[in-house]
Amino acid sequence: KGLETLLESSSESTRLAATQALCVLGSKKGFERAKTLLASTEKYERLQGVTLFEGASSKVASPMLTQMLGDPEVVVKARAGRILAQGGDGRLIDWLVLESFKASTDDKLLFETEIEQLRVTDETRSDILRKAGLKK
Repeated sequence: KGLETLLESSSESTRLAATQALCVLGSKKGFERAKTLLASTEKYERLQGVTLFEGASSKVASPMLTQMLGDPEVVVKARAGRILAQGGDGRLIDWLVLESFKASTDDKLLFETEIEQLRVTDETRSDILRKAGLKK
């Protein structure tokens, strides 16, 4: 309840921090605010919506972020993949590595930024690519 009162703060950073805390806790009020951002036509608003789930378990974040893996903006889908992977969904590590492998040079950098935060080793990357038949 205390966090919910902060959603009406005059400070945007306070409202965002409260929304993020509510999203991490799986609160309906946090999810409602996140849905608005995730549905935006603006790339940076969608990215902000994805970032609200930073620190959440994949169980909590998955209902909101799985759809963002198909976002037309690479930075949005890469960030969603990393947050879900950090939250415990190991399949998304494979997805990120494979998407990075297939991506154009510019897009590859966006995926690699997120993969680096997961501290995926070169050996793990090679194993993922080998399992997918993309590397010997």
